[in-house]
Amino acid sequence: MDLISLDEFLLDYPQISLARKKDNEDILEFYRKLEMENSNQSIKYDRTPNFFKFLEYSYGEYFVLLLKNKKNEIAGIGTVIKRKLHLNGVLEDVCYLGDLRVNSLRYTILWRSFYAEFIKKMTSIKEFSSVKVNYTVVLAENLKAMKALSSHKNKFYYHLKANYKMVNIIAPSFLVKQSHQVEMFEFSDMENQFLEREMNNHYLMISQEELRFRFANFYDEKRLYKVLKDGEIVAVFGLWSPQDSKTIEIGHLSSLIRWFYNFSKIGFRAPELNKKLKPLYLNNLIFKEDMDVKERSLILSSIIRYTFHSNKMDHYHFLTIADFEDESLYDGYKWCYHQTVGAKLFEVSKVQEGLIHDSSSYLSLDLSLI
Repeated sequence: MDLISLDEFLLDYPQISLARKKDNEDILEFYRKLEMENSNQSIKYDRTPNFFKFLEYSYGEYFVLLLKNKKNEIAGIGTVIKRKLHLNGVLEDVCYLGDLRVNSLRYTILWRSFYAEFIKKMTSIKEFSSVKVNYTVVLAENLKAMKALSSHKNKFYYHLKANYKMVNIIAPSFLVKQSHQVEMFEFSDMENQFLEREMNNHYLMISQEELRFRFANFYDEKRLYKVLKDGEIVAVFGLWSPQDSKTIEIGHLSSLIRWFYNFSKIGFRAPELNKKLKPLYLNNLIFKEDMDVKERSLILSSIIRYTFHSNKMDHYHFLTIADFEDESLYDGYKWCYHQTVGAKLFEVSKVQEGLIHDSSSYLSLDLSLI
């Protein structure tokens, strides 16, 4: 089969082009206008002053697609990030489809038509010919996007892989003792053996090469850690925030969280509604194989307690984790002061059947780069 380049594919779509760095201000302005039109959303993201910087953290190739109107103004945007992730024990090329925004029904129809052809012909485009899976994430509250996903007019398929919650932990529980020891990760022989053995047991986990790159280049203070039980490594995790490239705003806090900040004297930084907040993300949580939910919940509880009782949270408002419905670690944070946002993880495919997720492997999702 002869392959074509992405530029050649886009020749059939004169209104759609690849973004360049010079488009930065126009992209940010497009986002600002959309945010004003959707002011009722409980969570918002801000990519100023450089839209592209956040994408550069992905350790892969990224492509920003712009839909322009007749005045050459941006009417829609979508990003595609290609990177190597684990699929059922094997490292494969995977694409994350994100940042999808369109400003009107007319352009939604045009974008949907383009998107369908793009997904259908992806394997014949040079840049994506090796891609095994596309995936995307949608907030559960985004009813408009959910309706579009379920439309039979798409000509491609969204396969639900998991329901999950983005959990923002504002303060730890003082009722639960730390059951596991947490130490700095040093890439010793024992630690390298753990990574070699366990990383491929996590669906959508990054490569060991990317993990080393993060450790060397942008994990603040070498923030990679190991969790021990009786001297044995049972988990590894990273702490990081892309706060220099992406901040968030929260439009609602539960009454319990508001009560906590009104009456507690603990001194954790209180989030202000509709102000820029700084989350610290729990990344690349790698568990030892065949651990039950109870044991993993205890590990998570120890990680949370360690993170808050060290100086790790001094410059952040909360610790953010992903908790999957089918293998929920709720017991690990249920006594913490926390806020949750529901979301769904989808595989996007041109065929009716999605790639089967090996149920023996843990799901992994890098929230900090979504």
